[in-house]
Amino acid sequence: MSGIKDAKKKRARRRRKRQIQRILLIIAMILILIGFLFLIRAAVHAVVNKFTGPTVTTSADKTAGSPKNKKTTAKKSSKKKKSSKKNTQKRSLPKKSLLKKTP
Repeated sequence: MSGIKDAKKKRARRRRKRQIQRILLIIAMILILIGFLFLIRAAVHAVVNKFTGPTVTTSADKTAGSPKNKKTTAKKSSKKKKSSKKNTQKRSLPKKSLLKKTP
């Protein structure tokens, strides 16, 4: 009788081993798939950023470097920081269309 019990234990052990291997294989496949998705996403972002062109600069950005306006820009930036704490909403910039042609 002990031979039959031992065989059952071995079979059960093999079954558990196969199930664990299957689960580990599925987890590994999912992780690899997620990795590929991130690589594709990064490549798409790189291509999109390459062809969208430079960002739009405002007149405040152009005058920020001049020594004449340093004091006023410092005051403005401190006011902006105070007001940004009050307003927690994010401001979104309009997205450029990829279909626009440059003259």
